Amino acid sequence: MNMKIFGIVLYTLSVLVGITLSAKVVPKGEWPTNMPLFIFAVVTCIVGLVIWHRSNRHEVKEMLAEMDDKDGPMTYLEQVKSEIAALEVSGDYLAKVDAISEGSIFNFIEESKKLLDVFGQDKGAEIILLFAQVERSLNRSWSAFSDGHEQEAQISLGKAQKLALGLQAPV
Repeated sequence: MNMKIFGIVLYTLSVLVGITLSAKVVPKGEWPTNMPLFIFAVVTCIVGLVIWHRSNRHEVKEMLAEMDDKDGPMTYLEQVKSEIAALEVSGDYLAKVDAISEGSIFNFIEESKKLLDVFGQDKGAEIILLFAQVERSLNRSWSAFSDGHEQEAQISLGKAQKLALGLQAPV
């Protein structure tokens, strides 16, 4: 049986047993006869949580090892950075931005859950929030260019390029 499932089942059953044992009404001034079983249920519950947590950490370590592959979120993040750095507001700018949005940006968004799993909510969310700012600036640039405001498009693209430089894995 998978250790994660074993940990979850052990935790759940221990909680249920603990709740059942604690529901017994004990007359005032007497020692509950089921106290040793209740303590055993609490200890078993803690053991189940530890097993569950360790199996989750093992999965995260495996994900971290997979993060270096060619289809990982960090690869797509680097692609977005390089593609945005190479952009210039001219000619077929709209088509280039569309290609980036439908390519590496879309792929990064699809894989971004792995960032949260590997780096945690705090550090993973920092990357995703900065990425959202880059994407928002790029979209604003696209919109300004499509409306014929090349100067505003250049300003927004510059902001996206500057923000993209800060996109990196947490240390």
